[in-house]
Amino acid sequence: MDFERQCKQVAKIDVQNPELWQQYQRERRQSLRRSRVTVDGVEIDPADRFPVIATNHFTYTTDWILHGKTEAPKNKAFRNDAYLALTATGEPVARFHDLRLLYDTIETTMSEDCTSNFPELYTGSRPHRGTIMDVGR
Repeated sequence: MDFERQCKQVAKIDVQNPELWQQYQRERRQSLRRSRVTVDGVEIDPADRFPVIATNHFTYTTDWILHGKTEAPKNKAFRNDAYLALTATGEPVARFHDLRLLYDTIETTMSEDCTSNFPELYTGSRPHRGTIMDVGR
């Protein structure tokens, strides 16, 4: 099964605190607004590309970090959920159901995850593959 299909089966957000979730969404958009660019008349909104980030009042961690970055399987997707929390108190805000895929290249080990590779599954934005440099080609 390809990685995108696996992500489509797993990707979802469980919101534990709707009020803090709304505050996080506002902070995330404000933080990313400064990075918005237009290339060849196409506006790239980073809020569509990064569903989970740290902000002034919120932080996140992942299963991999929480469990001490244990050995992970290569060439096979594994669960690596992200947990968003209020920085000051650690109060849970949301859980992003996610997968991570590690694989070796000639030079290094690469990783992919659903939140980075397929953010539209979390943000509802239109899919965009590649980078800002690919727009207009």
